Amino acid sequence: NDSNQVTGVSNLPTVNGISPNHPFLYTNGTLLDLGTIDGTNFANGRALNSQGQVVGDLDIEDNLSRPFLWSNGLMQELDSTEPEVSGGATAINDSGVIVGLSSGHGVTFVGNGAVPLQSLGTVPAFVPFALNNAGQMAGDCSTEGASGYIHACRFANGAPIDLQPATEPLGVSQGMAINAAGQVCGSIRAKRNGHDEAAVWTGTTLKRLGRLSGTLDSHCYAMNNFQQEV
Repeated sequence: NDSNQVTGVSNLPTVNGISPNHPFLYTNGTLLDLGTIDGTNFANGRALNSQGQVVGDLDIEDNLSRPFLWSNGLMQELDSTEPEVSGGATAINDSGVIVGLSSGHGVTFVGNGAVPLQSLGTVPAFVPFALNNAGQMAGDCSTEGASGYIHACRFANGAPIDLQPATEPLGVSQGMAINAAGQVCGSIRAKRNGHDEAAVWTGTTLKRLGRLSGTLDSHCYAMNNFQQEV
């Protein structure tokens, strides 16, 4: 965030044959262990906002993960109305809006529940990875049909917008980050060789960022408000 805080996951020492993973918050040179809930051994910090609130997922048991919010020293589980549904939180903005997944579907976490996000057509699969302070999101959409393709999408005004070029409807792309201006970065797969290339979308206009010399693929995972990408 703008205060140079960082979140992520750290591997703890092995105890009784278990090597726990705990989320952390890095602030001013200090790494804070955020812990877990109810003795859970594995959790991941996925995103944070300017207030230092952290969201992510807890691995409760095999094939069951749960979304969490850490704020002011307290970690709480989200979507408590569906405790047996697997999910995770992927982004939080400065207004405290939290988005993520519940049972594989994109949701906004509200109160103790989760509100589904609209998807393209009848396919219930918009997956949000990033969220800005205007409530716009970057993520992936599944397209129609049994052999549907994954397309980069921008979610704005209550609906996703397919960013895949109209000339390449059967292609594959991903939206991984979004800045304050609503520009999305991610990757797009080239038809000619099947390799991925980092990309930025401004509106629906695509800019391919290229690849380092001698490499096959490139991907964009984050960008700032000056349109610098990594």
